[in-house]
Amino acid sequence: MENPGGRYSFPEGMILHVNPDMDPVPGQFVIVRRESTKEATFKKYVIFEGVPFLEAINPDWPRELKYLALQPGDVWCGVVVDASIGSLP
Repeated sequence: MENPGGRYSFPEGMILHVNPDMDPVPGQFVIVRRESTKEATFKKYVIFEGVPFLEAINPDWPRELKYLALQPGDVWCGVVVDASIGSLP
């Protein structure tokens, strides 16, 4: 989930450090598993007019997929608390 020129950017290969015991707060990056597809997604947690959404921060992401409404059955897997490049010897 890259955002060139943005405050936060997560290039492919970056290692995400996730705390599964934290409750998410709007503005944090989260991992959510969609029960309907059994797939996990990494997005920014935001709230618009009282409604929770998952936001893709990549400016090139298709507009119709940029904000995903949380759905019944979605499972919070954790809050991203740090990220690193990895690959140290």
